[in-house]
Amino acid sequence: MDGSGWEAVYYNLAKDGYHVTVARNPTTSLKDDAEVARRAIAASPCKVVLVGRSYDGVVITRGWK
Repeated sequence: MDGSGWEAVYYNLAKDGYHVTVARNPTTSLKDDAEVARRAIAASPCKVVLVGRSYDGVVITRGWK
């Protein structure tokens, strides 16, 4: 998934000074998608707030653990 559905959220948060990352899921498997989330979390230079809906909620939960 390309993350384009989060574009408005990204711009609004970035405009307010937040560091924002939108992870692109390869959608090859849940394990692979969670690994992308885990890497994005690990690479963050600051505290992390995870946001996802539906399938992405599962991905970020697994990536966080």
